[in-house]
Amino acid sequence: MYTGHLVVYFEQPSYARLLRQHCPNAEAVVSLSVENLVRTAQDPGSSSVVTQLLSNLEGQTQYRVRVPPGRPTVTYGELFLLFKQRHDATLLGLADQTGKVQLNPDSATPVAAGDALYFMAARRLRGSEVDWP
Repeated sequence: MYTGHLVVYFEQPSYARLLRQHCPNAEAVVSLSVENLVRTAQDPGSSSVVTQLLSNLEGQTQYRVRVPPGRPTVTYGELFLLFKQRHDATLLGLADQTGKVQLNPDSATPVAAGDALYFMAARRLRGSEVDWP
């Protein structure tokens, strides 16, 4: 049986909130144009970073990999070093099994089987390709 992932784009945050209230498993994407403009005004070059992180056409980009079942709990710091040293990838954050996302969590944050790791790399890494501790 195949299960899909519903993703919906909105210009208005209020519509995204309404969708989340009625369809908690749907992922609502809201336009970040204004936020991107402000960030670039404050930190020049930021728009180029955001564009490359989200682009699937050029350079390093953002991916997600789930920690496979049966893996022991390790710290975010251990995985941060492992991803960089063994896979030339940079961890950006994680989502626990409830879906709570943490960007740049503390190095001591525990990461368990079933959690999702967000990372930046030249290519996607599958869970079976990662040299897990």
